[in-house]
This record gives sequence, structure tokens and C-alpha cells, in this order.
Amino acid sequence: MEYLVALILGVVVASFAKLSGFDRDRAFYPTALIVIASYYVLFATMGAASNWTLGIEIAVGLVFSVLALLGFKKSLWLKIESSVIDFKDGCSNVCSITVTLAESAPSDAASAASWAVSAVSKPPRTIRVPVSATINGFFVTLTFNESALGGARDLTWSVAYVGERGPVAVPVFALPAVNVPKTRSEADVYVSGSFLAGQGSKPLYILDAKVNVLRPLPRRTTRVGLSGEVLTNTGTELPVNRTEFDPDSIRTAFAIEGNKAKNLWLFNGFLWTIKPVGGEFTRKHPISNFTSDGAIRLSLRPNQAGKAWYTLYPSLGYEAGRNLNQPSRLFKQPVDLSEYKGIARIVGGVEGALGIYVKNKDPKVLLSGSYLVRTPLTAEPYTSLEYVPTTAGGTERLKVVRMRKNARPFTRNALTWNLSDSWAIAIEHRYGSLPPLFELIRHQVSLGIAYKRKF
Repeated sequence: MEYLVALILGVVVASFAKLSGFDRDRAFYPTALIVIASYYVLFATMGAASNWTLGIEIAVGLVFSVLALLGFKKSLWLKIESSVIDFKDGCSNVCSITVTLAESAPSDAASAASWAVSAVSKPPRTIRVPVSATINGFFVTLTFNESALGGARDLTWSVAYVGERGPVAVPVFALPAVNVPKTRSEADVYVSGSFLAGQGSKPLYILDAKVNVLRPLPRRTTRVGLSGEVLTNTGTELPVNRTEFDPDSIRTAFAIEGNKAKNLWLFNGFLWTIKPVGGEFTRKHPISNFTSDGAIRLSLRPNQAGKAWYTLYPSLGYEAGRNLNQPSRLFKQPVDLSEYKGIARIVGGVEGALGIYVKNKDPKVLLSGSYLVRTPLTAEPYTSLEYVPTTAGGTERLKVVRMRKNARPFTRNALTWNLSDSWAIAIEHRYGSLPPLFELIRHQVSLGIAYKRKF
């Protein structure tokens, strides 16, 4: 029984030290070891039958105390959690590597000589990167100029602390060039304006917009703020008698997102997103939902073959919430939404990208695609175009809303020609449905201009 109690107490003390941050001080565990050793001397003094027993306990306590002191002075390496390489404004001025420590930074961490930074480009070429270092509590910021990279991109980074308490290799998570997102999902601001045209039809304009206003927390790998997405004319098909511009799918939320560098088989890390408070709306119809959702997305190690670059991002998440409105009529027809109350969905998908480089810059031509499936666990509206009988005895093609539990896929594919870091000409294809009414988009292909930016 006494061994079980000792084991539980040990786990409790270690967990408390980790959660409270006490173990970030390098002296914590050596001090704890000396204090534990002194208990043997205390208990021997209180209950020892002879001085011989007391002498043995003192000797054992001294051994543990000496080992703790030697470990503190000689062999306790610097504890490092991770680092993030942050390319600000394309690195036209200053690039930075933020190293997160698990304890207070030693004084020599402010010396450039204590850090070894290098990058390997493709084809293989090792670039030694000179840095300067500054300390801010548990963070060390290493800065360098982009000119040191010689224009190379898609680098494999190596960072190591080689000071008095090293050498220690630093886990590295390299963010993409912050203001040059490759795909829609990487962008904080994405606006695509395009149109559909056909014989005997008015033009149909499509706006696909995404905005994230997120600010970094003290730990630079976590951001918090607001996010929103809008897609217009989701279920409208040609021909149309008038030009329409209806935001049929609007999603807004308070968002928290972060990333973690982690070697997981073929992946180099993952991105997690939590949106505890959000909503789904349409402009034209009185229907809205309260939502709360979260997701995790793995990042495949980017691969390059010649001038081609490709990667993959599988994801899995959930969406939950409650319906706030139950209109009795939608799309000129009566509907029964009395069962539309709680919302529970499993969301899974994958995104891929294939880029072609020109002169080692960002991909000039980019083929990207995403496939997302929402699987409702409760019945939700599903809207599709159908031929409906009229009172005159004929038929009319109208949108029909039914309560169903069917899976709702949505795929978005694009062939993009990047005119600059931010502007591109894009041919886009969409198929599937989006909340709240899940209006079915039947292979909508459009041509337009896209703007993308990441902060």
C-alpha cells in the first residue's frame, strides 16, 4: 500500500510542477531531489534505533544531494519546446525564428555564437544562416535577412542551441511565407470574383470571400480573433432572367487556431482550429443557426520534383449547434422544419495542391483542390432543383427543401495563374452544398480574378 501511495504522490507532484510552470526553473528538480533525500535523515533522527542506522541514512542522503548538485552544474541541458520560422512580408526586411523554451533562457542565449542555423534547399544545397539573438522570458528570437537565403524557397531548416548547456537540437516548424499563401485555406484574406455566362441568359456573378482577423497570443503559434466566409449564388443555374448577387452561405465565428510541429509518419505537423461561438446565415431567407465547431488538419511534408511542388492536408472535425429560425415557406413553397432543432455534424476532408515554380519563387501555376464532407447526425434541410407541378397542370423548376440526414459533400477546385504574390487569374469549379440550407451546386465553373493574402 505504501508503494502505491508513493507512486500516486510522485505523479501528482510532477503533474502539478508541469501545469504550474514550476519545472521551468532548472533548479526545481535538483532541489526537490535534495529535499526528498533530507527526509530520510529526518525520519532516521525521529525513529532510528541506533546511531549506525542514522549514519547510513545520512550517507544515502548525501549521495543523492551530491548527484543533484553535479547534475545541476554539469549535465542539465537546456530544455526547448519548439521553434517557429516566421517570414514577415516575404522577408523583404527581417525574418525571424522564435524559439520557445521550457524554462528561463540562460544568459548566453542572447549571443549569436550560441545558435547554429542552417537551411537545405532543393536541389540539395546547405545554407549557413547568420543570426542575431534577443531574449524575452521563455522566448528567444533569432533574426536574419532574407538575402542570406539567396532567393531559395521551400527550405528544410536546422536550428540548434550550441551554448554552455548544449548542444540541443531545436524542433522546427516552418510557416509558409506569411503574406504569400499558396491556397485558399492558407490565406487570411481571400476574395475571388468570377462570372458565369451562357446563351440566352443574363450573367451570373459569383463572389467567394474569406476573411480572418486573428492576432497572435504571447506564444506565437496560437492566434485568436474573428473569421468569416461568404459564397454567393450557391444553387443558381443558368439560364437566369436577371443578374443576381445573393449571399446564400454566410458563416462567421470567433476563432482560435494554432499549429504544432510534430513528426508524424509522412507529416511535419498539424493545425488546429476551435470556433466556440459562430453562426450560419443567408441574406435572402429568414433562417440562421448558432454553431460551435473545431477541426484538426495534418500537414504533409512538401515534396518537390524538378520545378513542381505538391502537398496534401487531410482534416477531421465537428460542427454542433442549434437552429434559430424555422420559416414556413422557402423558395415560394411551404416547408416543414419542425424537426430542425439541434445540429451535430462530423466533418472530414482533404486538400491538395500542385504548383509549378519559375525561378525558385512561389508557384506560377497552381492546381488546387479540396473535398469536404459534412455528415449530419440529425435531420437538416437539403435543397435541390426539381420540376414541381403547377396549378395550371404544367411543371416549374423550383428549389425544393427536404429534411434529410444524407452526407453533404462540397468540392472546390481551381487552376490559378499567379500574376503576383497577391493577385491571380483563376478558373474555379464547385460542386456540392453548404450550410445553412445546403443548396446543391451542380458543377459550377467560372472564370475570374482572385486576391489572397496572409498576415
